[in-house]
Amino acid sequence: MTVFSQIFDAFRTVCQTEIGTNLEIPDPYELERNAPSQLEKGWGLTIGASTPFIDQFNTSGEEITFGLVLTATTLGHQMDGARIANAVKVLKDMDVATRTKLVQPGYWNTNQVNVIYSGATGVDFIDGNLTDFNPQGLPGTLTNQDIVATTTINYTVRIFEALT
Repeated sequence: MTVFSQIFDAFRTVCQTEIGTNLEIPDPYELERNAPSQLEKGWGLTIGASTPFIDQFNTSGEEITFGLVLTATTLGHQMDGARIANAVKVLKDMDVATRTKLVQPGYWNTNQVNVIYSGATGVDFIDGNLTDFNPQGLPGTLTNQDIVATTTINYTVRIFEALT
């Protein structure tokens, strides 16, 4: 198994363990393609750009951007500030629970990997009334009063080449 595969699996394990019984989102790249029930309190991993690097110690490797997409659905009136605030708090709680593990150096048990918290997007909202939401007719429904709050937590993962 490659180092990348081990890191990817470790990210998934942390999400499953720290976020709890939440659903893994099948398509975290296009949230509207998932069933509404999969977005109630979900997570998914995206893989972004990959670039080679050489650091100040002349060590080389690869930097890969991992995105942890988090979702929380608020049911009811879109303009209900308390429900929206609750969805935002749920997202932040999921962020903190996973980040605490992922950036901890001792978690990775190797000096070949360094995970750095790179920041997060702001909270965005998907309107339940979108006409292209859930085009496959997957289980679960959102009404035009429901919204899905979402954010992406970005990590830069540095994989150092193994020294021989």
